[in-house]
Amino acid sequence: MNKDRKVMQQELKVHKDLKEILDCKDHKEKQVNKDRKVI
Repeated sequence: MNKDRKVMQQELKVHKDLKEILDCKDHKEKQVNKDRKVI
């Protein structure tokens, strides 16, 4: 039981990190698109 909880926490952390990376990437692309529209 304890082991499973540890694994779940680990996966949650990885999932969170992944989401942040994707959000960051998405945000950068939006910034780039905004810059292109300005030109």
